[in-house]
Amino acid sequence: PMEGVLQETLESLLEQKVLEREGSSLKPGPGDGHWNGHRWLHVYAQQLLPFFDAYALAAQSLDRLLISPLREKDLMKEALNLGQEQLAQGIPIRREAISKPLLSNAYHAFSELGYLTTRAGSLELREEHQDRASLAELVAKISVRP
Repeated sequence: PMEGVLQETLESLLEQKVLEREGSSLKPGPGDGHWNGHRWLHVYAQQLLPFFDAYALAAQSLDRLLISPLREKDLMKEALNLGQEQLAQGIPIRREAISKPLLSNAYHAFSELGYLTTRAGSLELREEHQDRASLAELVAKISVRP
């Protein structure tokens, strides 16, 4: 399903001339209306960044599952607290990312990607991801920050 969504989005961006093909690559297109492709891509990026921050925050909270399984609502509390701590410490995170719906979506995505499983109503890490290196790799894949 994700590949289909990405393909549809790409086709839409090409149709709207936000992107254009150059050989086997993509580049900003001429756009439509009053904005060129660069401007449209900037606007879309700004809309997506809170999602990346939320997913990175959710991935960071998975460390808690190395100790013991947790119900999603308890893991979410951990992530919400972690997000608030990051804000207080001046660590760059968008406030919109500290959101129950975004974190819940992230946990469901991590389940679909094979990082999490549910047992007896609690989330736990799958065996192949029960180490800090695997979780750090997930955070690095998601994070849009250096």
